[in-house]
Parts: sequence; C-alpha cells; structure tokens
Amino acid sequence: DRPIYITANSRTKMYDGTPLRSDGFSWNIELFDSLGINDKLYATIEGEITNVGTVNNRIVSYRFVNAEGYEVTANYDRIICVDGELRITARQVTFTSASDTKEYDGKPLTNADVEISGDGVVDYDKITFHVTGSQMDVGYSENAFTYEFAPDVDLNNYAVETVFGELEVTRNTTPIDIKA
Repeated sequence: DRPIYITANSRTKMYDGTPLRSDGFSWNIELFDSLGINDKLYATIEGEITNVGTVNNRIVSYRFVNAEGYEVTANYDRIICVDGELRITARQVTFTSASDTKEYDGKPLTNADVEISGDGVVDYDKITFHVTGSQMDVGYSENAFTYEFAPDVDLNNYAVETVFGELEVTRNTTPIDIKA
C-alpha cells in the first residue's frame, strides 16, 4: 500500500511588480497507471508573492474523480501533500552618474545624467536622483549622487550598485591677447 504524493509546483522569477502564482501540481500517477486505475486527481493550490522573498505554495484541497464523474476520494487513505515554493528574486541594478570634462572657464562643471543598467527598474517603481557632483577648478572629482525610491517601493526588490562618474576640469588653452 504505497502512499500517493501530491506535490505543489515551485516557481521562481525576478521581481517585476506582479504577483507570482502557480496552481499546478504533480503526483505519482504511475502508481495508478500500473494498477489500471483511471481516476483523475483535482487539487486546489494557494500561494502568492509579489515582493522579494519566498512563500509556500500549498495544496489546500484535493479530490479524486472516477471515469463516470463521481468523487471517490474516500477510497484513498495514504495521501501526502507536499508544499512547493514560490520565490521572487531581486533585480540587479547599477546606477552610473555621467563623466564629463571641459576647459576651465570660471564656472562649475556639473552633469546631472544618471544611467540605469542591469535588470533596470520596474516602470511604476519611481526613483529620483540627486546629483551633487561639481568641479570648479582644474582637477577632477567624483560626480557624486544619491537616489531615493518612492515611499511605496520595497527596497528589498532591488540590489543596487552605484558608480560615480568623473568630472574633470582641464587648463584653459585659449590664447590670451594682451594689448598695451
């Protein structure tokens, strides 16, 4: 008398802002096939996740129906339900501020551009960049910036790397014409 295993499916996806569900399952039907039994198994699965993390995908009910359409679940007594797993992984994102150069002109060099690369940011997850990098005199410095996601964004959905560009001011090579 072998047990019947009903296993809820497992699924994984990268965070995209939409719920992950899986109502599929598997079971050791080969046991039935070897005995010539034509009963069908129907199962209800519950599990859902939207943000980064893991939840169980559970079998909450099941029933066996014979070829004539009658429920025959009571004929089976060694049924083991096995949970599946639903997992959302973080988006790998890199924010890179622009690099720029110019000759000295007495005005600060700034560049507010920030490139988003990697897996990107989901369209409706809003983000604001505050670029503070500035280079006034001859030399160079990082094009520093900070970022801020909207308050409704779960920060765990993103694995963020920041890369600062470089701002460089070079010597002014414009000839100066002095007249007496």
